[in-house]
Amino acid sequence: MVKNEEISFKLRLTDEEWENDEGGWRCSAMKIPGAEIEEIYAEGKALHSEVYKVDQKQEMILWRSTNTKPKKLTVL
Repeated sequence: MVKNEEISFKLRLTDEEWENDEGGWRCSAMKIPGAEIEEIYAEGKALHSEVYKVDQKQEMILWRSTNTKPKKLTVL
């Protein structure tokens, strides 16, 4: 019998993944069954969940802050 083991990895999202029309970053890793985002960092600091929204269905991390979006995100 095969055990389901948790896998964790780090992604870096940049302007290449940014979608202006959606206001967020494409994150195709969300296609992986059971994928969950634990934390998101910008410039080495954890972002508060109020400034972004994870849209699992659209495979996007949407920017919800009025502040300028970071140039890159690190996603765990």
